[in-house]
Amino acid sequence: MEAGNGQYKLTRGTNDPAVQKSLAPEESRLLEMLFENGPEAIVRPSNSRNLNAYLLAISGQLRNQFDGKYSTGNYGKVALGYLASFAMAQGMALIASRTGTFTIFFLTFWFFFCASILGGMTLAYMIPAAIRVLRGLGGIREVLPAVFVIAIFGSLFAYLLKMFAMNISPTYSLALGLLVAVNLVWAPALKRLTPEGRQAMRDIEGFRLFLEKVQQDPRQRLNAKWDSPDGATASVPYAIALEVKEAWGDHLSALCFAMQRTE
Repeated sequence: MEAGNGQYKLTRGTNDPAVQKSLAPEESRLLEMLFENGPEAIVRPSNSRNLNAYLLAISGQLRNQFDGKYSTGNYGKVALGYLASFAMAQGMALIASRTGTFTIFFLTFWFFFCASILGGMTLAYMIPAAIRVLRGLGGIREVLPAVFVIAIFGSLFAYLLKMFAMNISPTYSLALGLLVAVNLVWAPALKRLTPEGRQAMRDIEGFRLFLEKVQQDPRQRLNAKWDSPDGATASVPYAIALEVKEAWGDHLSALCFAMQRTE
């Protein structure tokens, strides 16, 4: 790897299939994406579009590996709840359109279906993307088009609910909006950790606590096997992922300073 001019030049060292098979699925997928156009790749931290593509590929591979193993989404219950809500909404529309107006039935169907899809996409993709932007891991330009689409459709949904309230009843409009909101809220809430998932969370929290406390009195652990610049830097990626990089960075700086004074 060569660094310079705000970019990194990566060169693939080998094309041995055995080496690629030895990699984790997310590492293998990232390797394919990086060198799909040749043995060299240029990575620019300022190019948030490519970085987001890499992050999505990694998260997708991890989701394929761990969904169902460490957590379960109770998708059967979610589907049954959604179908029950949909049937209730259509029943409300049939009662409201008893005068023979098919428009109410169709608009209710359209609102429930489209609002559920847009809401689900917002929860699954838009909110995580916005969080990545706030953390400096993504570009605002990639988020703005989605915000624009959500704003347009959200305004349309709000207008439709207002029309329902004026032409049918406020209760009908409120009930229809709540049916969609309940499905969007309760579906993620039904996700549960498996026993393996709970154990993994306890292990992660224990390691996180370890990383948070390493900056306290580092000189007492100066001779510990792990407590060397090489050993310390091995834990830096975990500190960044667990958002304790400031504490770990303080510890690493103090450790290097202490090592220099002992030389």
